[in-house]
Amino acid sequence: MQKKLWRIMIISIVTGIILSIISYIYIFSTVKVTSEFTFEMETMITTLEAISSLILFVITGIFCFKDMTRKETAKSAAVVSIYYITVFALEQLFQTMGLNPLMMFVDLVLFVPLKIYSSAFGVLIQLSDLNAYLCIIPTFFLPFLYVLFSKRNHERQYGQD
Repeated sequence: MQKKLWRIMIISIVTGIILSIISYIYIFSTVKVTSEFTFEMETMITTLEAISSLILFVITGIFCFKDMTRKETAKSAAVVSIYYITVFALEQLFQTMGLNPLMMFVDLVLFVPLKIYSSAFGVLIQLSDLNAYLCIIPTFFLPFLYVLFSKRNHERQYGQD
């Protein structure tokens, strides 16, 4: 049970590293061609991360939650959601206090496991006119979508009522 509690966090770390590598490769190859970073490049990175996140989310959902009940998956998702809210609060605190080195540490290291969820934030910001704080709130709860890939809590047995 204890290993299952950390499953979504472990999956999030692995997918975050994969998404970081994809982003760095794209940025490196783009900067090689041009020395400026344009709005179109930022849009392309957001799109690339969103598509990659969706693909990784579905793949990990299909293959990693067959043996977990919905309740176990929800508990594991709660761990990641609490982590996400905590890291976001730290980032905002450090930004408010002007502690830029600490904020960069949070952004570059502590947000890696959240990359698969935070890419949805980038899409929401680009597609809506909503305040950034309103766009971030739904992303806190994206890990709970893994519940859709887990098995039901009680498998119905035929012949028994």
